[in-house]
Amino acid sequence: MKSSVIFLISSALLVSVVLGGFFEDVQSTAITCLTQTGADLGKLLMMLRGQQVVPDDKIKCFGACLLKSLGMMSGGGNVDKNAAAAKIPLNEPKRDQMIAAIDQCFDQRGTNECETAFAIMECLRTNHLQALPAFG
Repeated sequence: MKSSVIFLISSALLVSVVLGGFFEDVQSTAITCLTQTGADLGKLLMMLRGQQVVPDDKIKCFGACLLKSLGMMSGGGNVDKNAAAAKIPLNEPKRDQMIAAIDQCFDQRGTNECETAFAIMECLRTNHLQALPAFG
């Protein structure tokens, strides 16, 4: 279970693009969001590993919970690219790649905040995985 939670927290970087000193915030936020949304950890892990999973609303809303809790999405589902970019340390070697990922993926929109967060996560997972230090 511990390794699953560590992988989930690393995977949360796909959604939150939070690094370094923010790791503990991401960890506690991911656990809180799992509890609040009731998302299936196993399905989340499968999806983040690239396996075929039909995402349910709980999985989609997990991403929205992360983004909102980390100050990157408003209650109305609007995302804040600047807030996300500001979380990336200036000395991060992949900072430019990560900002490019934010610029592209944070423009994704869905019909509600959960769909929007899921679209962002999918964009990051499929197009920019190598830009994230936890995976690249």
